[in-house]
Amino acid sequence: MSVLLLCSLAGADPAPDVGSAPPGRRLEVRGALGAAHAVSAPQSTELGAGGSADVALVYPVARAIGLEAGAAGVALRKGSPAPPEFQPRGTGVAAIAYGGARVRPFEGPGGFWFDAIVGIAATGGLARPALGGRVGYDFRVGEGRLEVGPFAGYTQIVQPDDALRPEDARIASLGIQVGFGQGSPARAAPSRRVGGEPIPVTVPRAPQPEATRDRDGDGVLDEEDACPDVPGPRTADPRTRGCPLADESVRVEGDVLVVTEIIHFDYDSPYIRMSSRPVVEKVARFLARNPDILEVSIQGHADAPGTSEYNDALSHDRADNVRMLMVVTGVEPGRLRLEAFGRTRLKIPTLAPEERNRRVEFFVTRARIAPGGAP
Repeated sequence: MSVLLLCSLAGADPAPDVGSAPPGRRLEVRGALGAAHAVSAPQSTELGAGGSADVALVYPVARAIGLEAGAAGVALRKGSPAPPEFQPRGTGVAAIAYGGARVRPFEGPGGFWFDAIVGIAATGGLARPALGGRVGYDFRVGEGRLEVGPFAGYTQIVQPDDALRPEDARIASLGIQVGFGQGSPARAAPSRRVGGEPIPVTVPRAPQPEATRDRDGDGVLDEEDACPDVPGPRTADPRTRGCPLADESVRVEGDVLVVTEIIHFDYDSPYIRMSSRPVVEKVARFLARNPDILEVSIQGHADAPGTSEYNDALSHDRADNVRMLMVVTGVEPGRLRLEAFGRTRLKIPTLAPEERNRRVEFFVTRARIAPGGAP
């Protein structure tokens, strides 16, 4: 008798102290418990329902793909008697060592996944090739790295040399998987050294008398211009005078692109929450309507838990995911630059996880001077 349970696979990061892989690519521990039953004769009648368990280590190699190695076992109870001309069956037991790959097609914590494995199964004193696949859905538990979800699988152990009485074990399984270590996908190193002060707006200035200076040439003198380096119309509000016209919840104040709605990220995740994607799209539409803003710095931040190196990479990935969504929405890639500050600029000074510290901010770093402005 040949039976098999397929273990779960994942492409994700664990807590910073798990394993010795480079930052952003660390081992994840996953396990599963479930029920199993043979789905083809003769095992489907001669063996009854049983239980299964497995454990695996997963190493992410790309955003959506993880490689794994693991071991699984299954036991099926005795079923109906075999025909008298064949040897009676007892309880069915098998173990397998395997390798495989899992694909998580959608960004973000948790979600749909599917996988495939190949390996060697030991059952009845024989070693046989095994293969399988399954699908499932993960749910993130709180703000930690624990994920729990259901799965359904199919596995098969092949016996190619028995034509009289086919002994391939075809097993359907259904159960619950648990994973610890799910976090960000493999991360590239930050594009620049993190830390330091925001890059100031760099617009060439010509010497002018203080009383008549108008750097951006928009007709609003610098002394009353709220955005002296970005052209904009005169308004009655001193906070927006001389700034590009606000678009919904986005406006420019000085060199800061102010977004009144928060762009949310989950704990230890670089992915923008679905509820915050419209906020990023508003920023993209604002830039599309204000071509005089030539370049914006997207600055990523993280909260305090974790190492500096880990948070530097995490904050870089948050900024990069915002950049990619803005490009998809229509902003030219050349107008966007990335900066990563990790945990060096906490908005709320606390060592505990804090959602308001998991953020991105926008700064105008280059603008077109209006006709008549300083050369």
